[in-house]
Amino acid sequence: MHALTDSMDVAALLVVAVAKEHGDITRESKLEILTMFERKFGVKRNKAIEMYSSSTYLMQDALNISEEVRHIIKPSKENFTSNHIAKLIKMLNEAASLEEITDGQRAIIKSVEKEFQSNKNQEKEW
Repeated sequence: MHALTDSMDVAALLVVAVAKEHGDITRESKLEILTMFERKFGVKRNKAIEMYSSSTYLMQDALNISEEVRHIIKPSKENFTSNHIAKLIKMLNEAASLEEITDGQRAIIKSVEKEFQSNKNQEKEW
């Protein structure tokens, strides 16, 4: 979880973490997340499922994701552009709104926003 170097994998992990923070992810929420990955990352359904499954596996022993955000983002932080960051924040908010938003979800989103406050990289596409 702390060794991901691909910004898309990190974003996927954080989206799943926000959704999972609410509790078990419902089937409907999972389908929404997969669709979100397809739309925002421009990947096919199989790749979206792979990203979702990998993210779920990587965070199975995580206790407090909001405290882990800095360490999760660190290896790939330089690969995030301002466009990526804006997309990620939007995706995190969408994931949080799949169910009633919790304080834990807000804490994760706030940690991500704080981590990227000073990030001003060149524009790249995912």
